[in-house]
Amino acid sequence: RHPRANASIDMEREEMTLHGAVNLSIAIDAPDGLVTPVVRDADRKPAPVIGAEIAALAYAARERKLTPEQFTGGTITVNNFGALGSPFSTPIIPVGQAINLGLGRIEERPLAIEGEVVVRPVLGISCSGDHRILDGADLSRFVNDIVATVADPLRLLAVLA
Repeated sequence: RHPRANASIDMEREEMTLHGAVNLSIAIDAPDGLVTPVVRDADRKPAPVIGAEIAALAYAARERKLTPEQFTGGTITVNNFGALGSPFSTPIIPVGQAINLGLGRIEERPLAIEGEVVVRPVLGISCSGDHRILDGADLSRFVNDIVATVADPLRLLAVLA
């Protein structure tokens, strides 16, 4: 639905590429620093397969056993700074990608719902985008779809199926 979110720009050639497959770079806190191995063709895989691949990549990263091929070809990055305890952060866009989507720590917060203040779990989401590829409206629509999907369990299950 958001082709420019899965794009890259080559400044030397002055051309933009809209990628067909989503090759998901996953930010992992490894012993030697942050690494971003890639789950290839993530858009064509069910959630359990993606989860298993992420777990295997995280294990390999922590054991310093990732191969150079596992770092190449990412088209979009997702990071979970919430795993480090942070509710919010500003993700840095990797070179050659259009966005970096960050997920924070889930915290209970007061919210106004139908005129009442209630406490609910809240997930902090932030997304940085390369404005040479997509503008703020494109980025906002992408993030709004992510929020709507995460906030609606039935929609989330349909996406994960």
